Amino acid sequence: MDCAAFRLSTNAAKSLCARLSRAMTYVTIISLFTIGGGIGQTQKQAARIQTLIEGKTVPALSVKDFGATGNGQVVFDAAITAGISTLKSNSATFTPADVSKLFDLNGAGTPSCGQQYWGITGLNMNCNLVGTITGYIDTHDVTLSVNAGTSVSGGQFKWGTDDTNALKAALTALTAPRGLGTLYFPSGNYCVSSKLQYAFVDKTLLGDGEWRSNLWQMNVVAYQSSGTYQMLTVDNGTKGLTINRLGFEGSNQNGLLTSSGVATDDGVLVCSGAPGGLGRLCNGDSGISNILVEDSRFDHFWGIGFHIPGTSTAAGQQVHNVTITDSLAEWNSADGFNPNVYDGLVMTGDIALNNGTGGVEATAVLNQKIANSRFAYNKVCGMAIGGFRDPTIGRSALIDGNTVYMNGNASASSTEGYGIIIGANQQNALVTRNTVKQNLLKGIGVVNARGATLTKNIQITRNYVSSNGLSPYTAGSATVGIYVAVSDVTVGQNTVIDEGLAGYRQAWGIQVGSNLSDIIIDPNYVSAPAQAYHIGSGLTNSSYRDPAMYPNNVIETAGLTAEIPSGQPRK
Repeated sequence: MDCAAFRLSTNAAKSLCARLSRAMTYVTIISLFTIGGGIGQTQKQAARIQTLIEGKTVPALSVKDFGATGNGQVVFDAAITAGISTLKSNSATFTPADVSKLFDLNGAGTPSCGQQYWGITGLNMNCNLVGTITGYIDTHDVTLSVNAGTSVSGGQFKWGTDDTNALKAALTALTAPRGLGTLYFPSGNYCVSSKLQYAFVDKTLLGDGEWRSNLWQMNVVAYQSSGTYQMLTVDNGTKGLTINRLGFEGSNQNGLLTSSGVATDDGVLVCSGAPGGLGRLCNGDSGISNILVEDSRFDHFWGIGFHIPGTSTAAGQQVHNVTITDSLAEWNSADGFNPNVYDGLVMTGDIALNNGTGGVEATAVLNQKIANSRFAYNKVCGMAIGGFRDPTIGRSALIDGNTVYMNGNASASSTEGYGIIIGANQQNALVTRNTVKQNLLKGIGVVNARGATLTKNIQITRNYVSSNGLSPYTAGSATVGIYVAVSDVTVGQNTVIDEGLAGYRQAWGIQVGSNLSDIIIDPNYVSAPAQAYHIGSGLTNSSYRDPAMYPNNVIETAGLTAEIPSGQPRK
């Protein structure tokens, strides 16, 4: 800040300007985004939201002005022997200044501490080792504060100065009355050892890029009953928060499993809007609205990458208008993205890969849209709408134009390997124009759940569903392209084929369960090595309208085999 340009007349004013200039950084916005943006805003709300246009320079606090170092480093050739505390890395360049820094060494902690992957029992992992560096030996060797529990070679070793207090000071200044609107994270790796929890009103957290400006979660151990924390908790009372070009990163190198709960070691957790919600984790304020996440990253956490565990349904206490766009979530212990809001969830252009359960598990009580995103290599499913076998009620969902492939963990459990799951109690969902391919059990499933009573009007149309299911598969459940287990579902105009890809066999094209009602099968293009359609018994108020003559159909409900004239009105 050029204080002289303001022609200040008093020494007090000049002194204040000088202090502000030291705590203020000017940031040039290089992409178009909106502070506190979101969907469903009224014109009056939109008028109060500042839009930053490309090339515009805005004043911002910098975390460096509060003492944050961002000096975290990582190597992947660390070696240590069980029972000793000396660590070696030939690629590291340790210095005496590294003494007292935090560290995390993957796989060198308690041996066989817990189950490694969801659904695969009998395969355990070695937990990570955390602490501080206590001694410098030479550029490649240091002494740690704890002995290794397991010998490791070629391990991931992360270390850096604990920036927690500096970041808390910066966030406190940002959220203070009359605080500036933007907190800037220059390129670097900022190590965090405890929770950062704040409410934001028209604020922006801005970095230099999701791979350049990173917050690292440290001091978290898998299967640890105490010491868990969420790196950033967005508290009740938040009304306008943008997270832009930031990386949030844990220490879970390979996306391994850990113990689960409502609030685990997540990257970013958003409160529920209810005063004292999430078991008193959240503050006593009410409601959360207008969160925009763009061009950001959430990965390697011993929990969920981006998590909104739920929302209050009481007026004034709801979570509204959350948009996540062009962001990445991968290698997390549980889901990559898990946003559950009251109204106005939008996800576009996102990617979720290699997560321990699902790529995205999302529910909106009223409206949600997930479009043009990619979900692959997740251990249980690519997408779970309304929750994975979860009776959460959702009243409108558009799942459009996503690419969902190779989800599942090849276990013998029949619950692993869905592409898209539409959970029971989801109403008025349109699943359309998605490419669902090579998932390890089923392509698209509309599934039942305990307590489900309200599932209705699910439309599955114009999807390309191909080669879902491993070959051979021994779980006792057929590999299926589209699977319907609840009533009031329409399936039409889909391409459901098995391409004969090595290692995959989509044995059945479309399967409908028994004792359902209001099932409409409109024409689809189906090709399957075993059964094109398998329609169960006891269907009522239902119709089969595909005029193609599939010789390998199995239709157990009498009266559904007749061809329906194309001009006949729908029921």
